[in-house]
Amino acid sequence: MPSKHSRPRVVTIPESHPYIEAVLGSRHVEHVRHSVRPPAEPRSPWAPSLALNGAWVEGNADRFDVAHVHFGFEGFELEEITAFIRALARVGKSLFVTVHDLENPQLPLEEQGAYRAKLAALVRAADQVLTLTPGAAREIHERWGVRAVVVAHPPQFHTASAPLPDLVAQLLGPTGGPAAERPSGTAPASVVGQEGRALRAGALVKDARPNLDLTALASLARAVDDDAGWRLEILHHGRFRAGREAAAAELLAAVELLERVTAVERGRLEDGELIAWVASLDLLVLPYGHGTHSGLLELANDLGTRVLLTRAGHFGDQRPGLNIVADLAEPSEAAAALAEAREAGELAPCDAETLTSTLKAVRREHRELYRRAVWPRAAEGRAERKRVLVLAPFRHPLRQPHQGGLESHVWTLVRELRHRGHEVFLAAPEGSDFLEGAPSEFVYPPYAWPEGVPVTDAGFPPEVRELEQAAMSRAMEFAAAHPEWFDVVHNHTLHPEPLRWIGRLGVPMVTTVHTPPLPEMVAEFAALTEDARRWASVVAVSEHTQRSWDSEGVESEVVRNGVDTKAWVFGAGGDELCWFGRIVPEKGPHIAIAVAEALGCPLTLAGPIGDSEYAREQILPRLGRRPSGAVIRHVGALRQMELAELVGSSACSLITPLWDEPFGLVAAESLASGTPVVALRRGGLGEVFGRQRGVTLVDPAPTPERAGGGDDDALSAGRDPLGSEINETADVPCPERDAISAARMAEALVDLLPAYRDPEQSLAARWAARHDAVRRFSFERTMDRLEGVYERACEAVEGLA
Repeated sequence: MPSKHSRPRVVTIPESHPYIEAVLGSRHVEHVRHSVRPPAEPRSPWAPSLALNGAWVEGNADRFDVAHVHFGFEGFELEEITAFIRALARVGKSLFVTVHDLENPQLPLEEQGAYRAKLAALVRAADQVLTLTPGAAREIHERWGVRAVVVAHPPQFHTASAPLPDLVAQLLGPTGGPAAERPSGTAPASVVGQEGRALRAGALVKDARPNLDLTALASLARAVDDDAGWRLEILHHGRFRAGREAAAAELLAAVELLERVTAVERGRLEDGELIAWVASLDLLVLPYGHGTHSGLLELANDLGTRVLLTRAGHFGDQRPGLNIVADLAEPSEAAAALAEAREAGELAPCDAETLTSTLKAVRREHRELYRRAVWPRAAEGRAERKRVLVLAPFRHPLRQPHQGGLESHVWTLVRELRHRGHEVFLAAPEGSDFLEGAPSEFVYPPYAWPEGVPVTDAGFPPEVRELEQAAMSRAMEFAAAHPEWFDVVHNHTLHPEPLRWIGRLGVPMVTTVHTPPLPEMVAEFAALTEDARRWASVVAVSEHTQRSWDSEGVESEVVRNGVDTKAWVFGAGGDELCWFGRIVPEKGPHIAIAVAEALGCPLTLAGPIGDSEYAREQILPRLGRRPSGAVIRHVGALRQMELAELVGSSACSLITPLWDEPFGLVAAESLASGTPVVALRRGGLGEVFGRQRGVTLVDPAPTPERAGGGDDDALSAGRDPLGSEINETADVPCPERDAISAARMAEALVDLLPAYRDPEQSLAARWAARHDAVRRFSFERTMDRLEGVYERACEAVEGLA
């Protein structure tokens, strides 16, 4: 087995293809070759793969860790694919599947049954499924109930040492290259008016594979012939697929009658010829009747060529907002699409820096997913596997939809500990996930909120507090009576009771502090004897939180919270604002509403109501259409996948704390979706995300405690008496002060929203945000650090009774 620090060894199906070389071209991943031919005779990517074979898998199990199927499996029988899957399971190797095509573009729609059965077998058996658009991920989940990670399509024909723009310049030359009518860098929209040149559209028919809608292409050709501003060039092989000859002949016959459309018989284009031809066009036409994704679309947009698409598949999701989607078979829509393309103007080609950044992000994401799959298997049987008792807080069951960031964190922690091979016991409220087989002492009883007492997350009524105390005591007594069950206890309760048992359990306790200092917990830490302190470790979720507890005499080390980047997938972006979290005063959703109202921008609030009185007074009356035109809606608590879809389809996330956020998990979750953040600079938010791409921090309005005696009058007058002073205490909502904070955020968004909503400007920025989230905030990094904490905690008490 490879060690934790070795490169994941990946065998791909097919063995070689520009897409595969792009995503695996990293020195951190070993691409296992399985071809028997020498390098001088590379196998065709469409030749049957030698590795998609049960016997090959078992005979080469010591050479690879992960088998990653992309395409090329359609030529195998379902029985062969099943044998391949079973062989991987027998030798304990991971199966990855990237769903490029939900339908086979090489087959008519009516002949997709066998392909779909093969794809279904692979997807259902896969340890990890990936795909290229949020729409395809939704369809995968609807078909098979499997969650797919959305990854960016890598730039093709580009490396840092051989940038695509340099290749294009070399191919096209100073006059635009062979067959190019427009000089490189001219703007199509302006050229028509100033030079009288018609714009060039091109369609690549080749051998008329079954997913091309030739009727739609013929309709577009007639629209081009009616529009003096366009010319259309159709490249074809001259020989066509069996069963497609009649349709192709009909298209070519119709084109012969058209003045502004040309059909050119041309053999297969080499890579350089294809790049030069696409780069020379003003508009690439992809008249697909069915399919899912297109690498040619990605290449065209990278080259600065806009694409005209039909509404089939999920092509429109690939570069949302950059391209034009229409029903080309409808003459009026085809004509309108040409007019829209003319008005859209020039699409800027991607520069080398953007392409390199995207390529690195794609490779990093694949590497992290491979490591996630390989590391647990490499860890089996190693000494660091632990028996961990996780103590959850009392308030909410650990299940979806999560009621808060703490519940989400602990739920993910338990799942990931088990995924890494640790044995996990959980003490949590009744109804939580992961409690199967747990002793009754670890199941906290349900409670009812006393009638007539407003529901709030700020604290429990006395009678509920008594239940919480009893539940904590019962769980700790059971743990103390069974020290042989555990190696370490990990405490997330925010309650003093577990701390009273430090040094009495026979195992060390790690306590994560998720909040500013709580007096009852501080008192218990202070009361620990010198001997008991050896059994205690404290983890803070940010440097800000660490300093606040340190000021109370509680020392800790920092392990930042993490995000499950498999669940928080890349989204397509959108035009609206979102806010997500608990509906409580200290989270400030009323400020987010004020921002949306000031901008006249739609806003969706997502999250459970944690303070009914606050929601009734400050939130619910402001839902619906506001005088400014903004529409405010509250969708309640969402399951994780639904929440990720909402955030990923938004232009921007608003974060509006009225207290000092210990970390700011919602910011990391938003970035993992590719969605930029505008936030008030409070607590750990400023520290963790102060220099983070995709995050704009706005100084909140000052509080009277910090601003001094004269500021109440200034605030009442609506003036901003102080620039960037940050209050370190939790605030209660204050209309005058909150209005200033909202105005500052709205002012920032006035400048930012146009870029956030612009497809060309936002796409690279969104992928950069996603890239940073995977690199800085993945739960994998959190787990690596926590495993080190567990190990050191156990070593500190080794040999002690």
